Amino acid sequence: MSFCIDSSSRRLSNQYLIRDHMAVHYNKILSAKGSIPANTNESLEISDNNYIK
Repeated sequence: MSFCIDSSSRRLSNQYLIRDHMAVHYNKILSAKGSIPANTNESLEISDNNYIK
């Protein structure tokens, strides 16, 4: 016995796959930490110290 999937079921399945993929993608973006220091004076001190070496 074979299992047939009509085109509307296939489209719905693809939509769920895309939705799940995008949910994971957006959760990664929301949980990402910034790499730029919030304090500009601190970032200038770090870049000056690296430049002097």
